[in-house]
Amino acid sequence: MTEEKNWKSSFPASLMDALDSGGNITLSPLSVRLALAMAACGAEGETKAEMLSVLGIGDPEDFGRSAAGLTERYRGNTGITFSAANALVLNETRAGRQFSLRERFSETVSDAFGAALFSVPEKEAVQTVNAWVSEQTNGRIRELLPSPDFLACLVNAVYLKAGWEIPFNTAATADGSFTCADGCRVTVPLMHMTKTLSYYEEDGLQIVRLPYEGGNASMLVALGLFDGALADYLPRLRETRVRVTLPRFTAEYSVSLKDALRALGMEKCFTDSAEFGAMFDGGSTALSDVVHKACVRVTEAGTEAAAAAAVMVCLTALFPEEPAEFCADRPFAWSIVDGTTGETLFCGRVNAP
Repeated sequence: MTEEKNWKSSFPASLMDALDSGGNITLSPLSVRLALAMAACGAEGETKAEMLSVLGIGDPEDFGRSAAGLTERYRGNTGITFSAANALVLNETRAGRQFSLRERFSETVSDAFGAALFSVPEKEAVQTVNAWVSEQTNGRIRELLPSPDFLACLVNAVYLKAGWEIPFNTAATADGSFTCADGCRVTVPLMHMTKTLSYYEEDGLQIVRLPYEGGNASMLVALGLFDGALADYLPRLRETRVRVTLPRFTAEYSVSLKDALRALGMEKCFTDSAEFGAMFDGGSTALSDVVHKACVRVTEAGTEAAAAAAVMVCLTALFPEEPAEFCADRPFAWSIVDGTTGETLFCGRVNAP
């Protein structure tokens, strides 16, 4: 898409590593990058530099245009439906008369990213964003935002539906044992095929490429540990006859990316010293959160996947302090105390709720 630093692998691999806690993860790095790239168009100074460095982007406007080209490349492909759409939603209740979007910023996200522009009262903000996301993802992502707690929201939605170039035979699917990461075993429907496919194997790592109709896109499936992103291994694959066993599965994932992005080096944009002067006329603003939701369904016929990302912009004057963390998920003591005398009325310790 652009000539930036290894954009195909650096951000997806880094984000996966930052979020990996041993559970299932489903992401669209493209969706996250597009939403944050729009925000970066309104950033300045060190804030913008940090954002672009983490995202692996040189010019965010060029990135937005190249993403539009990616969507266009799949248009008319009978085997694959793919779309990436963007929107900018202004919470006019919070903006009031003091805040207005800078004309240059509005024009940039509209021209470079094709973003739809909405200005809505706070009571309609969540419904507007969620309805737009649902429409763009064919109903797969329905509730991205829970709260209208933003001055502006930059949103991306990505949708994919693709049939396998070589479908799995449904008659060959049978229940089988799947060993989970913790060692336990579960019974799941396992799909089977034996075909000549692109394949790589070395030092305990196996990768197989399952192409979709049209040949423009494919799913890479890996067993074992690998460095970087799976896309880095494409040149190493060779045509080999392979007996493939793959679960039929559905997965959903919803996450706040704020902590992960800060861990990767995108810090200043989430503080009261953030520089977003190119976005708004008025007071100082910062990013309050970046939320992401994704789902995927893999069957004998193909794959359907959808994702959405939203970058929330808030006023730094209302920027909340980082809360202290009190999590009573281990043994604790308790007391009921009279506020006047300090007399302990009841007390105890909970070792096992």
